[in-house]
Amino acid sequence: MGLVGLQDDEAGVRLRPLWGKQQVDGAYRGGARLEAEETAQAVIHRVDVVQLLGDRVARDLRHATDRHLADLALAMNVQQLNRAFPSHGRVSGTASVSSDISGIPLSWSSRKCAACQGALPPPRTQSCRLTPRHRRGSVKRKRIAPGRSMTKFIIFTDLHMVPEGMSIIGIDPYRRLAAGIAHVNRYHADADRVIFAGDLAHGADRASYERLKALLGELNPPAAVMIGNHDRREAFLDVFDEAPTDDNGFVQQVIDFADCRAILLDTLFAPPYDYPVSHAGYLCDRRLGWLDRQLASAGDRPVLIFMHHPPHVTGFVGIDMFRLINEEDFYGLVRRHGNVRHIFAGHVHRTISGSSRGIPFSVFKSTVHQQPMPFDIPDASLSVDEPAAYGIALVTRDGVLVHTEDYEIAKRDAAVA
Repeated sequence: MGLVGLQDDEAGVRLRPLWGKQQVDGAYRGGARLEAEETAQAVIHRVDVVQLLGDRVARDLRHATDRHLADLALAMNVQQLNRAFPSHGRVSGTASVSSDISGIPLSWSSRKCAACQGALPPPRTQSCRLTPRHRRGSVKRKRIAPGRSMTKFIIFTDLHMVPEGMSIIGIDPYRRLAAGIAHVNRYHADADRVIFAGDLAHGADRASYERLKALLGELNPPAAVMIGNHDRREAFLDVFDEAPTDDNGFVQQVIDFADCRAILLDTLFAPPYDYPVSHAGYLCDRRLGWLDRQLASAGDRPVLIFMHHPPHVTGFVGIDMFRLINEEDFYGLVRRHGNVRHIFAGHVHRTISGSSRGIPFSVFKSTVHQQPMPFDIPDASLSVDEPAAYGIALVTRDGVLVHTEDYEIAKRDAAVA
């Protein structure tokens, strides 16, 4: 079969061969036409994915289709366009929608405001305010180099795996994590790395680590595993015997991607395992020295740091007593290098974002139990049953985008609001 396009009909999306350049440049180059009388379901009949695949911007046919549909969906329904510009009244005429798949904004033609007959701005610009002259400044999108896309991380933290038959405040950690892994396999199989950011086993027992290792075997994207205060380094390495460590035996590693360097830290304050003191985080001189070398050798790559313990206060009185206790040493080192773009952490069992010492950070919820929201609770062991979540981080040319997915309650069947 030659070049491949997609055609949407009543039977669903089906493959269609495109044999000639004339067909590509002709019938499929336009992408879609919107007629005022068409319904949303009937608007898109053809999707051109040839350019995406040819430029290697898309990884595969499904990825190409998803990317192109995302642009076409902006113009999918004339009724939605009317709602987007309510001050203009009805939109008249027809629209021709085209998209340069390499990243050029959608171009619109023949769209006029029924109220003033002025040209409407494209959907990715400031909306017109019915002023004497329409605002027409467009938001330019940077081209993405062929074959290069954003690095995507999925972040799970605080898994608290237990032996079979056990639970935590009535919650089964295995079931919740299994649901999260299935969700990632379905919707984020293209992730460049799935980070498991510590507190892997609630009691640091061998049975829990073995149960976790078997479950992680069901994950499709590659994984990177860290440890937290509930873990025991020796017990973890006895089961996860292929886990990377540094020269001193700490569970730390550096992973380089085309657009960033990921540094995964071991903040476990042990041995000795002296609780509750060992629930706090700590980076000894050897670990700080290792971090220093990884930051120095990052080159032009921006650095993302993943660590179990937040190196700063989060506002929760109880859990903040068990943050990274030598945070000044950590931030002094990080700020001296000046190449850390984002810090990711867990430990708190709550979604938190902000910045500390000028560096953005994100903290994610657990896959099991969550931190109660009142800030002044002194007991760090108290937990509530709220939906599990994982984080999504995307490295862009301009920075880092961070999302969270409450995957147990997430909905994909959307409706027009």
